[in-house]
Amino acid sequence: MSASASRRLLLGCISVGVACAFVLASCANLNGLDTGPADGSADQKASPDVTTADGSPEADAASEADATTDADAAVDAPSEADVVDATVGDATGTTDVAVPGDHEVADAPTDGGVDGSVARRPFPQVPNTSGVTLGSPTLVTIVASNDALLTTLPSFSDALPSSQLWALTSAEYGLGSIASVVHIVGPALSGAQTTAMLASYVTQAIAADAGPAANGKTIYLVYLPDGATFAAPNTADCGYHGSYPIGSTLGDQITAVQRCAPDPGGETQLGQLTRDATHQIVESATDPLEKGYNLGALPATPWTGTVWQSLEQAGYVELGDLCEGTREFELQDGGPAGGWEYQRIWSNAAALDGGASPCVPQPTTPYFSSTVPMDWYALSDGGTLAIPVGGWSDGTTSEWRVRLDLEYAAGTGALAAIETDSGVITTSLGPQHVVGCLDRSGMNDGVEGSIAVSTPVGVASGDYAVFKVFNYHIGSNCDSPLTEDNEHFWPVGVYVP
Repeated sequence: MSASASRRLLLGCISVGVACAFVLASCANLNGLDTGPADGSADQKASPDVTTADGSPEADAASEADATTDADAAVDAPSEADVVDATVGDATGTTDVAVPGDHEVADAPTDGGVDGSVARRPFPQVPNTSGVTLGSPTLVTIVASNDALLTTLPSFSDALPSSQLWALTSAEYGLGSIASVVHIVGPALSGAQTTAMLASYVTQAIAADAGPAANGKTIYLVYLPDGATFAAPNTADCGYHGSYPIGSTLGDQITAVQRCAPDPGGETQLGQLTRDATHQIVESATDPLEKGYNLGALPATPWTGTVWQSLEQAGYVELGDLCEGTREFELQDGGPAGGWEYQRIWSNAAALDGGASPCVPQPTTPYFSSTVPMDWYALSDGGTLAIPVGGWSDGTTSEWRVRLDLEYAAGTGALAAIETDSGVITTSLGPQHVVGCLDRSGMNDGVEGSIAVSTPVGVASGDYAVFKVFNYHIGSNCDSPLTEDNEHFWPVGVYVP
């Protein structure tokens, strides 16, 4: 879930009374599963696949609670085994990230691009690294008996199979239809929950309700009620997914979603839960055991690869991660008055087209974002960079705002001191003034500007940091209007040679 270096850490886990420890090697074949067997056997992947000594995997940064508003200056904030009944597609034979034009690294100082202009750059293509997905999965939704949304949340799972989002995602990535949807009322939940505790909870709930057993193609979706939270290290994350039982190589997934603050523009608690559930369900199906659609393991020196690969500090970057900040509503029978809220999902076809949003379903309003000329920028000792940035859109739209947020700083961590947010990005449109909201620079199609990055003291060779340039319209509560995506981002990295 969610930021990055080589994401293989020591995994210590406890699964339903059985203690186990796994060393996850720094290689593409997590748990040593066969890569793309043609006989229908497959592997499984965990979205937050890095697990700590208490059995808790690193959460998908894609589902982190990162809603920063203009009213709040805070930064978003190996054993060989066959996988039963998973779907195996065509493997690419490589974990290289296909980025038209490839990535580039700039030495400091830098100008901006050809003749000072900032051209729109292509999006990456996400390969199916080993040909493995969970085809026609069973979705088991477990809601605790003390959840205020006990009777509502299962209805979202009923709606998902007939949604436009699932139809588009399933067609592109070969998932097939959802085989069946099962509802289970679990025991009351409270307090901090480790992944091992949630895995045990799933086992207990299945046994009590005679629910479907793990068979290599089942996704167990668990919603945490008010009063229950993820334990460290996943406390700040809104959702994650991983193997069930912990350490299993069959392909079954546990997907957990907790209550996070809804987007201030009018999102409901229900909407936040279903949006994050969408993200995790799709990643569970498209990337089991990091053998499906992901951007692959980071190189030892991340700045020699594409910055998109480095969006996650632990785990691999998956289809949902690349569309964080997006949302769409679908009116379906039995759903809320405004429709069920889903997160859009990355589409290789849409990204390759280059004309509109890389995340589907396509929005009904023009897609807009901004681009920097290079993936990575080298920082000189005590120097300052002026990174060019340019806005673009696929249609006429009103002026939007831009801000710079830190995803993470690796190495010594000294690069975390780089200033972000207000005033760091300047554009030819100047700052937008809205009463009660922070001033942030305006952006629009063809508008250019600059990101000021100064090297902090105490940095060391090999330090690097990943940032996102966020783009959003301002609505009520100094946040994006609920009628469109919350925000769109473009990543940029800096490093110390």
